[in-house]
Amino acid sequence: MNSEQIIEEAKKNDIALLVYGSPLVATTHISLILKCKKENIPYKIINSASVVDAIAETGLQLYKFGRTASMPAWKQGYKPMSFVNIINENSRAGALT
Repeated sequence: MNSEQIIEEAKKNDIALLVYGSPLVATTHISLILKCKKENIPYKIINSASVVDAIAETGLQLYKFGRTASMPAWKQGYKPMSFVNIINENSRAGALT
């Protein structure tokens, strides 16, 4: 279902859009809120805990921080290194992370 379909459905019925993490990180979700306001469609945001919210408190655009990298704890036989590649990509791109 695309954004326009969500808005049209919300005009007729109560609906919910469930997202993991912070619901206000993606510009798509902000766009939906703005469309709801324009169409006088009531909406409610239920925030979820996310480290991204702490970053947003700085007032900087989240997309300028680069890709999010998780650094999992190493265990016997489990030593993922993919986060290193993401950090290197962010550095090359001049991201704020």
